[in-house]
Amino acid sequence: METLAKAAAEAETAQVEAIRQAVEQAESLEDLRDRLVELSASLPIGNLAEVMGDALAAAQLAGRADLLDEVR
Repeated sequence: METLAKAAAEAETAQVEAIRQAVEQAESLEDLRDRLVELSASLPIGNLAEVMGDALAAAQLAGRADLLDEVR
């Protein structure tokens, strides 16, 4: 689980950095809004989606293992 948490943190860091740059470069609130709308289509979510999928699979397997332990 620590590996999944680390991978999620790395993916989140990339997203936060992209948003931080948009905020720093914006010249007005309207400009920031426009930049965030543009950014939303290109945010690096692939790694985060993969990590979330792995986490869900791990949780499901852990749940199954718990059930098997109770049955035994």
